[in-house]
Amino acid sequence: MGQVLQALAFIDQNLSDRLTLSDIAASLSLSPCHFAHLFRRMTGLTPHQYVMQRRMGRARGLLAGTDLPIAHVALVVGCANQSHFSAMFRRVTGTTPLNYRRCRSTGQYA
Repeated sequence: MGQVLQALAFIDQNLSDRLTLSDIAASLSLSPCHFAHLFRRMTGLTPHQYVMQRRMGRARGLLAGTDLPIAHVALVVGCANQSHFSAMFRRVTGTTPLNYRRCRSTGQYA
């Protein structure tokens, strides 16, 4: 469990960077295959699924709690650009980042 906790910390510290399975595994001195198997067994998620969940969670927090431009939020959560971020955010949440921010300010989203 200790290695998975280290991986979770590494992911959180590097969320704005391009994270690959190899990068995360290398931070623990494990092979990518062994790390992916261990991670999934301990968390129930693939490393990629976990990274996406963390990115979208951070994005929701930034959209709801700050006035940062959406393009900046995109960079903070590791997306190459606002368009990529918006598409990913919509796929995960069912709404655009701008609509999410507007609805949060009016209390429509929990």
